[in-house]
Amino acid sequence: MGYFSSATLVGRLIAPLMAGSLITIYSFREAYIACGVFGTAALITLIKFPETKSSYHTSKGVGMRVLKVLSNSGILVASTVMALTYFAMQSIETFLPLYMETIKVEPWLMGAVFALELGVITALKPYGGRLYDRIGGSKVIGVGTILMTLGLLAIAYSSNYILILISITVFAIGAAFTTASILPLISKIAYGVHGAALGAMETIKDVGQASGPIVIGLLTTYITYGEAFMVIAIITAATIALNIALHIKMRPQT
Repeated sequence: MGYFSSATLVGRLIAPLMAGSLITIYSFREAYIACGVFGTAALITLIKFPETKSSYHTSKGVGMRVLKVLSNSGILVASTVMALTYFAMQSIETFLPLYMETIKVEPWLMGAVFALELGVITALKPYGGRLYDRIGGSKVIGVGTILMTLGLLAIAYSSNYILILISITVFAIGAAFTTASILPLISKIAYGVHGAALGAMETIKDVGQASGPIVIGLLTTYITYGEAFMVIAIITAATIALNIALHIKMRPQT
């Protein structure tokens, strides 16, 4: 799962660096044209995908699986950790460029920050998956959530480009470990409803990801960007407590 997850990030790794370079050399128009070209290429590739066999289930059976997932507190807690992780990631990707603009960072250098972030996540996700196999999900997620919180706190106090690069690297290491471990952990505790569990996790994750820019956008009308990153760090710190609760729940009863 770590390798699969890393593969999905390759496009996101290339995009910010390429877009930042195009904006610096040309304009936003050329950047959006490039997006359209890559989108068309994705559509052509999708058309050539082989068809897969459909499986049919009764509505009652599907409903029972969904109910089983929603009644599993372990799945809900793990999904919430993923949602808060993506809350932080999307907030950073939305507001860190605006903050860097205030300290006169060039657009292509802004793109390099996010290329670095996604590059670290892409490279370390497989390693995070292997750590999960060796020492267990709770420990890996615990380290990841702590690193994410520390990275966000560092971003809040970063006053120059080099400090931002260091801070985003720390955050990215934590995000890689956390996200690489959540998927296999949910599969482990899904008890025969893997598809429904992963679908529920993706929905909860999407809610967190979409909420980030909205919540932090409202806050930045009253506070500075540095203070906003402090708020994101506090929210992310909640994942540490959630991971402890999940670890206690999954501990074998004696």
